[in-house]
Amino acid sequence: MSFCVGCGADVTNKSFCAQCGKSVTGASPAAGIAQPNVSIEPKKTSPIVWILLGVVGFFVLIGFVAMAGIGFLAHKVAQNPALAITKLVTAANPDIQVLSTDEGRQYHHAQRQTLRRNHDNELR
Repeated sequence: MSFCVGCGADVTNKSFCAQCGKSVTGASPAAGIAQPNVSIEPKKTSPIVWILLGVVGFFVLIGFVAMAGIGFLAHKVAQNPALAITKLVTAANPDIQVLSTDEGRQYHHAQRQTLRRNHDNELR
C-alpha cells in the first residue's frame, strides 16, 4: 500500500493522486504514515517585540545624550567654575544680565564678570 506524499491519500497502483493531483513516482514512505506537506518558512517577529525594541532603543539613546550633556557641563565647570556658575545663575534668573567677562589669558579663567539687574540698571 502506498500513500501520496502531498496529502496522504491511498495511491496504490495509480500514477496520480485522486485528491491532490500530484504524480506518484518512486518508493512510497513507510506504510500507514502520512507525510504532511511541510514548508520551511522563517518565523516572523511579533510587532510587540519590535515596539519594545524601539522603546528600549529610544531610552538608551536619551541616556547617551544625557550623559554627554552632563560630561560637557562637568568639563566646562572644571575649566572655569566661576564663569560656569555665573552663566547658570543668569540663565535661571531673567532679571540678571551679563554685560562683560574679562577672561585671563594665562590660565583661561575669568578674572572679572560684570552683571546688571534688568529692572534697575545697577551694576554688580
